Amino acid sequence: MSAYPQTAEPAHTTDLPGTRRRRLVRAGIVTLCFLYVGVLLLLPLVGIVWTALEAGLSTIVETFQRPDVQHAFFLTAVITAITLVVTTFFGVITAWVLVRQHFVGKSLLNALVDLPFALSPVTVGLACVACERSMMNAARFSITALGGKFTRSLDPALRQPCTRI
Repeated sequence: MSAYPQTAEPAHTTDLPGTRRRRLVRAGIVTLCFLYVGVLLLLPLVGIVWTALEAGLSTIVETFQRPDVQHAFFLTAVITAITLVVTTFFGVITAWVLVRQHFVGKSLLNALVDLPFALSPVTVGLACVACERSMMNAARFSITALGGKFTRSLDPALRQPCTRI
């Protein structure tokens, strides 16, 4: 026998009438959200894999064995490593300065750090497309300044759009 008397469970541990239903509704909504995001992320990936495998696995193996493809993967790995080191170094310094120091322009620096989180690459791409006309004028000027040598060195498939500049 125990030294402590046994008591009935307290009333507050039992579910109230609507609590269980609310939990089920909340779990259902969270599950739907995860499924929706999962489909948005996985559907394009499945499409890419499906398209790549249509030609057969041998085509993919042959492509990955080409020296230019292997060199491209090597360059990607090197650039990734360099970028990782540089962004880590400057990111730690910037975070340290933003937290520890008070200076003029601190809010501007903080806004610049937060900018990639607020602006998606799609928004930046849309802005670039909107500015295409001014970029094309700058390209026309630079190609004219080079004497048109740039358009002659391009691949014939790419030469046509540049001659319209």
